[in-house]
Amino acid sequence: MARKPTQKRAKVTVDAIIEAGFIAVAESGIHGATTRQIAEISGVGVGSLYEYFKNKEAIYVAMNERFVDDILEMLRKFTPELVRVSLADLVKKLLYLFRDLLQMHNGVYLKYFRYSRYSPQIESALMELAMHYVMYNPKYLRVQNMMTINYICINGGIYSVTRHLSSPNPNMSFDELIDGLSRMTTSYVNAELELALQLPYAE
Repeated sequence: MARKPTQKRAKVTVDAIIEAGFIAVAESGIHGATTRQIAEISGVGVGSLYEYFKNKEAIYVAMNERFVDDILEMLRKFTPELVRVSLADLVKKLLYLFRDLLQMHNGVYLKYFRYSRYSPQIESALMELAMHYVMYNPKYLRVQNMMTINYICINGGIYSVTRHLSSPNPNMSFDELIDGLSRMTTSYVNAELELALQLPYAE
């Protein structure tokens, strides 16, 4: 049974294995990467690796947890700033933040993203950000389907960002993509807001 790291040195070893896992997946894909490859990249012996992880799948679980944790930490850190900007700037800033995160460590997160598991924690954090934004900008409380709009625009935007960053020859610049996504989102929301303002408002 793999043991959990308790000492600082052990935690450093586990971190090295997890980071090597991202590199191995970036180089060989989720199915092509091997525990031996991960061990070689991390500088940890194969036997030592198995002291901490039962198999390759266990490493992948730890990698996904690290990936999710980094996204959640990013959202927690920047939410106070994001709720205070215009909707157009919110979309732009959020998607630029995701770009920066995905390009960390020579883009290993970007290459891993296509293999990452669905995370209800990330979805909840994004919806919580949207809720905080609406509460800080109460005019959007009039939009009856604001949460649905946020879900579509945020998830669609993140998908578009990853596709663009993964493309060797994108048809537009990244800035043009972000500007287009921002315009699309604000146009959609403002149209729904205008429609909502024509309806009686229940206190």
